[in-house]
Amino acid sequence: MFNYFPTKEAIVATLIAEALESAGGEPPSGSAENNSLEVDLFTLIWSGLQNLREFRGFLAPACETIFSPLARASSNSAGDAIRVDHLERVEAILSGHGLPGPRSALSVQLYWSLYLGVFAYWAADDSPGQEDTLALLDQSLKLFAASIGGVTQMEQTRGSNK
Repeated sequence: MFNYFPTKEAIVATLIAEALESAGGEPPSGSAENNSLEVDLFTLIWSGLQNLREFRGFLAPACETIFSPLARASSNSAGDAIRVDHLERVEAILSGHGLPGPRSALSVQLYWSLYLGVFAYWAADDSPGQEDTLALLDQSLKLFAASIGGVTQMEQTRGSNK
């Protein structure tokens, strides 16, 4: 295995990337007209977690390394491609809901922190059907959506004051 992967984390990152990719790419066409922003983001995240279910046993310890902010300092971070792909999908959903980009670094960091929190909680959640994770995901997305709306309103206010 190590002829093809430099580390155990690289193996796990490949499994994660493939599972998330098979969870679905772009949001369904017209979803912004039919669903709220929170519903579309919820669907993206939950379908990814469902595809990762068989790997839950070893995701938590590996992801501490893969998704660590310190890992991003490395030129070949195993988790960086996963992060970029996921954030591009989120950007497509946000744009589909009429929220023009680019996002501020603060908005992107807030989303990614909330996502990793949900991901880490889910990896160890033993509640029936991961109900606790579902509740955390729901509340996290409401917080993120409110922050995006607040940023958009502040940007509009600044633009009208110029």
